[in-house]
Amino acid sequence: YVRILNLTIDLNMTQAEENWCISAFYVAYLLFEIPSNIVLRRFGPTIYLSISMISWGSITVGTAFVNNAVVFIFVRFLLGAAEAGFFPGMIIYISLWYRKREQTMRITIFFLAVTTAGAIGGALTYFINKMDGISGLTTWRWILLLEGLPIIPLGLITLLFLANIPETVRWLTPCEKQILTSILREDARVADGEPEAYNWLSWRQVRYVFTDWRVYLYTVISIGNLGVIRCWTVYFPSFVQMITSSPENEHWLSVPSYVVATLCVFIVGFSASRNNEHGYHLTAALAIGAIGFLLMAVVEEKSK
Repeated sequence: YVRILNLTIDLNMTQAEENWCISAFYVAYLLFEIPSNIVLRRFGPTIYLSISMISWGSITVGTAFVNNAVVFIFVRFLLGAAEAGFFPGMIIYISLWYRKREQTMRITIFFLAVTTAGAIGGALTYFINKMDGISGLTTWRWILLLEGLPIIPLGLITLLFLANIPETVRWLTPCEKQILTSILREDARVADGEPEAYNWLSWRQVRYVFTDWRVYLYTVISIGNLGVIRCWTVYFPSFVQMITSSPENEHWLSVPSYVVATLCVFIVGFSASRNNEHGYHLTAALAIGAIGFLLMAVVEEKSK
């Protein structure tokens, strides 16, 4: 949203600099995603996830006070590095506590937070827009401040209260820890003596990842899927701006899309979890998304 709220004008950005602002985040995300999760496996999810949250909250707050395009690009790179390991780290964390069949609904709930935040964000932006000029800060600076500030205490809460791994928590008895660990190991088909999911990586594990053809197939699917999603996330506010003549409606018109997305995420996730089936659900969701983008392209073409 900050992109359509005079950020580029305030920082005197050229089109090339604007593109670099978008790319810098994802370049850092790509470079630091795997190293971040190696660190997570070494030191545990509690420490890593909390540091990640505190870092990206602090960087987001700092971004509100940037006054030129070059520094903004650099800060976006830092933000990408800070966030890189969070999403896969959360998936790893869920896998430490639940069997494979139980993970689907938990991951669905995590995704629901993303789409719900998109819906709430559009509505909040409308009200934050009214704060333009307060304390000498423009709207986009207020958005970054109010987005970043809550993340810092949440990171501290994570550090203090998030349970690390089943073997180290205090609220399980030794017998309960042994039962839970045995269930998870059996589900993962890990024999005694092999490294646990949260320990340091072995070369055997690395070799297995790079020689498994399913990893490459999923990589291709993810590139096609996430590439579109990221473009949609970045440019969706601009699309809405193009189809409405009322500035006040820009923020509200983004809400229905995320509300529908939230419902779809829940329905698909619940169905996949209940039926323990993922392939057909994934294919159906991607097909519907492809049809939607095709319709957008056709409608846009006819409106010219």
